[in-house]
Amino acid sequence: MSRVANWTSAFQGAFTLMLTVVTLLLGVSLKVDEDLPWASPIVVGLLVAAAVGSASFILVEAKFAKEPILPMSLLLQRTPAAVGMANLCVDLFCQ
Repeated sequence: MSRVANWTSAFQGAFTLMLTVVTLLLGVSLKVDEDLPWASPIVVGLLVAAAVGSASFILVEAKFAKEPILPMSLLLQRTPAAVGMANLCVDLFCQ
């Protein structure tokens, strides 16, 4: 594979990760800061875009990336998955 193809797959993963994080943070922060309801078209649209972005990120990283940002095998191991779930729970419930 050429150097250009390696850079292309790296940028695809970085772009889809950025799309996911930005839209998720915007959707949640607009809900909290602007007092928009969860059913607001803006909030729903941003959260749907985050879901599409995360699915795209997983697809790009699993199928196309030679050196992925987040190896999919890491998510299948118990310890990293448990740490991620624990961090999520602490973030959601301990504010």
